[in-house]
Amino acid sequence: MGNPARVAHEILTAWREKATAKPGVNNPALIGVRKQADIVRLATALSEIEALLGQLERDGVRVKAYRNQIPDWWSGLIVPDYSPGQGVPPDGIITAEHLDEIDACASFLDFYVRTLSPEHYDNLRAVVAAARKLLEEDEGLSQQLRMYIHRLLREIEHALDDDAMGETFDFAEAALRLRVAFQAAQQEDTSGRGTWHTLWTAIASGSAANMLTQGVGVVIAAIAAGS
Repeated sequence: MGNPARVAHEILTAWREKATAKPGVNNPALIGVRKQADIVRLATALSEIEALLGQLERDGVRVKAYRNQIPDWWSGLIVPDYSPGQGVPPDGIITAEHLDEIDACASFLDFYVRTLSPEHYDNLRAVVAAARKLLEEDEGLSQQLRMYIHRLLREIEHALDDDAMGETFDFAEAALRLRVAFQAAQQEDTSGRGTWHTLWTAIASGSAANMLTQGVGVVIAAIAAGS
C-alpha cells in the first residue's frame, strides 16, 4: 500500500497551483484543473486516510488531531461557487494551511504504511511474469495450489497495471504471500520445483522476508482450505 496522504497532497497541490484569481479567466475548477480521474483518486485517497487513522486509533495510537482535520481536506472536492469570469483563487481549492496538515499526516503515516521501492516493483513485475509462465508449464502442481497462485498473480497484475488500484494495494504483503506460495510449490514433487525455488529467492522484499516465518503457517493453511 502506498501512502494515501501523499497522493492527496500531490493532487491538491497541483490543483492549487493551477488555480487563478485573475479577472476574466474562466473558472479552472470547471475546465481542467480537476480531471475526473484525479477526483476519483483524491476521494479514494481521503477515504484510505480515514480508514488508516481509524485502524490506528483502534490500535491505541493517538491520531485525534489528524481525524479532526479530515473534513477540511475534503473541501478540495467541492467546486467553489465562482462565476466563469471571476476565476478561482488558490484558497478556493484548498488553503495552504490545510495542505500543510496533509503533508504532516503523510509524514506520520510513513511510519505505518508499508511500501516497496521502485526497484522492488520492477523485481516483482518480472517475478510475476515468470511465475505466470511456469504456472502454465508445471502440469504436476496440485489444483488447489495452482488456483491459489493464479488468483494471487492476477491480483498483483491488476495492481501493477492499474495506477489507481496500485496506490492503495499492499505490495509488500502481496510479496509475502507470493513467497509463501512459491515455497509451497517447491515442496511438491513436480518438474518445476527447482524453478519455483528460484522464484522464491528472487523476491527481494525486506518486509516480506522479515515476516516470512510468521506468515507461512497462515498462508499454507489458507491454500489447504482452498481459499
